[in-house]
Amino acid sequence: MDAVGLNFYPSSPRFISESELDAVAGAWPAGLVAVALFVCPSITEVNELISRHPWIDLLQFHGLSGPPSEPPARPWILAGGAHPEQGFAPISELYAHCVGVGVGPCAVLLDGHRPGMHGGTGQKAPWDLVRTDRWPVPVVLAGGINPQNALEAMTLVKPWGLDVASGVETAPGVKSPEAILQLVSQARQGSSSGA
Repeated sequence: MDAVGLNFYPSSPRFISESELDAVAGAWPAGLVAVALFVCPSITEVNELISRHPWIDLLQFHGLSGPPSEPPARPWILAGGAHPEQGFAPISELYAHCVGVGVGPCAVLLDGHRPGMHGGTGQKAPWDLVRTDRWPVPVVLAGGINPQNALEAMTLVKPWGLDVASGVETAPGVKSPEAILQLVSQARQGSSSGA
């Protein structure tokens, strides 16, 4: 599955406004999964956005301190960085809480950690702590992924997918088509080798 994230976090250099989203919608390629990314989201506002843009396929939530207050309008991915001392235990506990109240995510995204930031930092996740076999849902690996280590990430960690931002950029928010193609090639090679 190929997907592209649409970042609705205003503080991010990758932020996309809703008016820009309207322009993107008409040119969106068939078969490409649209993932809307939010930080500390208001589920009501998220669901209202989805009602205006029903072509969005998935949601990705960063910065949650508890389960969504109501079911999201689309399947969603729980994203979180590694805690400096506790690793991925806090996101595991949050995942269990979400499932327990009936709003479980369809996948988890495990990221690196940089204080005060919610992803896209280029901070490598602690791969040795990412145990994909311990999660009942697919695991997406994020954090410091780039064309030079995508094959290694797929081979060693064996995630369901990779989430990449700064690793294929020439400047914050500016993607390099060449780096994207190289990374996708490496990731697919790693996937086909048994990841």
